[in-house]
Amino acid sequence: MGFRTNLQKLLSNYILLQDILYFLQSIFDKENEEKYYRYGLEFIISNEHLDSSDVSGLVRSVENPRNLEMLLSSFGDVDENMVFIGDEVGREELKNFALFVSPYTRKDEKIGNIFVISPKLTYYEKINAYLSFSINRLSEVFSNR
Repeated sequence: MGFRTNLQKLLSNYILLQDILYFLQSIFDKENEEKYYRYGLEFIISNEHLDSSDVSGLVRSVENPRNLEMLLSSFGDVDENMVFIGDEVGREELKNFALFVSPYTRKDEKIGNIFVISPKLTYYEKINAYLSFSINRLSEVFSNR
C-alpha cells in the first residue's frame, strides 16, 4: 500500500475514534435522561449491501422504544463480548445484520451493555476492537466517578 492509502486509512480510523469519543461524551452529558442512545443510522442507510427492506426493518426495530427494549432484552444477561450474526439475532427483519454486545462496568460491577448493529457483511475484527476500546473507556470513566 502506498503512503496515500495508509494516510486515508489512518484518517478514517481517527474520524471513527473521534465519533466514538463524541458518542461516549453524549452518554455522560445525558446520563440521567435516556436509557438508550442511537447513533450512526446514516452509515446503515448508505451501505451498498443492504436494501430498503433491510433498512426499514432495522428502523422498525430500533426507533420505537418498546421494540428496541424487546430486541435488546431478548439477549438476556451478557457477561462478555458476544456477536450474533444473521439468524442468530432472532428477528426476520434483522437477518442481514450482525449485533455486537458488550457489558460495561463500574468498579467490577456490571452496569449496562453497549450494542452495535452492523450489516452482516462487515469487518468484525475492527468493530470488536472499537467496541472493546469504547467499553474500556466507558468502564474507566464510570469507575473514576
